[in-house]
Amino acid sequence: MENVEKKGITTRVDLEHHAKARKYMSEHGDMKMEEFITKAIDSLVNAKEQTQEIQKPEKQRTIAFQVPESFYEKVKDYLERNSLRQNRFMYNLIKQELDRESLEMEVLAKKQNEEQGNGDEEQGDGEDEDESLAEREGSFEGDEPEDEDEAESIAITM
Repeated sequence: MENVEKKGITTRVDLEHHAKARKYMSEHGDMKMEEFITKAIDSLVNAKEQTQEIQKPEKQRTIAFQVPESFYEKVKDYLERNSLRQNRFMYNLIKQELDRESLEMEVLAKKQNEEQGNGDEEQGDGEDEDESLAEREGSFEGDEPEDEDEAESIAITM
């Protein structure tokens, strides 16, 4: 057992929160209250630290686009159900895709370097790469709203 100095936390919470905590602990292998509180604190502190890292003083720019009203309402409902902020949600989605593409490009570059070093293999005509790019850049149904009045805007400031 780890020999770490400890200090107690005592507080009262409403019955609903207490029940949720107990349910979570039982669903996670009969977790002890000490483990639960430690995880909760770590989660909140880490989330705040990660948010502060992203919000370093850097010039902020806005990305805005229009979507059909029905799609806009679905996004708003999703954000509300999951207690998410629109700008953080969109930022994370875009960052995830950029990171995925960056990794894909690294793998492709590595593959090309291996092929160049292995002079026996023929170079491809690039059709597969063009197809992949076309698929990534392809239009999606509903890119342009049929009626300008039906479109709502989503804007992200970064």
